[in-house]
Amino acid sequence: MRKDKKSRKPVYYNIPMTMACVLFCLTLFTTHFTGGLYARYTATDTADDAARVAKFSVKHLLKENAEERTQLNVVMVPGQYKYTVDVTNNSEVDVNCTITLENTTDNLPLQLKVYKEGASDAEIDAATAVYSGNLDANSGTTTYVLCVTFPQENANSYINMLDVVEFSVLTEQID
Repeated sequence: MRKDKKSRKPVYYNIPMTMACVLFCLTLFTTHFTGGLYARYTATDTADDAARVAKFSVKHLLKENAEERTQLNVVMVPGQYKYTVDVTNNSEVDVNCTITLENTTDNLPLQLKVYKEGASDAEIDAATAVYSGNLDANSGTTTYVLCVTFPQENANSYINMLDVVEFSVLTEQID
């Protein structure tokens, strides 16, 4: 039996599928050769960082004649009044301590000073006194002196007048 050429079924090629297979093979082929190029331009780096966790414990204590106070109590007759502030740094870090004494209303001609005990108190008297200094970690207690002076001259003209003097201690960690 002889077959005619016409009896064979024609072979049809699926053109879109063939093109997809050819493109896939070309992609694999070019990726293999260009993979080495990308490796030349890559770099690695390592880094680390850690937060510093430390105990922060600073306390202050206001005293007048060795008696503890929570506020400045001044009987305003002319004269000079001295208070001490003990600042204790039990922190594991150094701190900057700023002590401020401020006459907020300026009704009375008060002169204010803040200085470290044992240091020269030759600072200028003013309506606002500020002392700032560093305290080392676990340095113990440092004593500061607050001085409020009400001058004698014209004292009678200030009878029945009130004044407000604010005292603050600000401590900030130094890293």
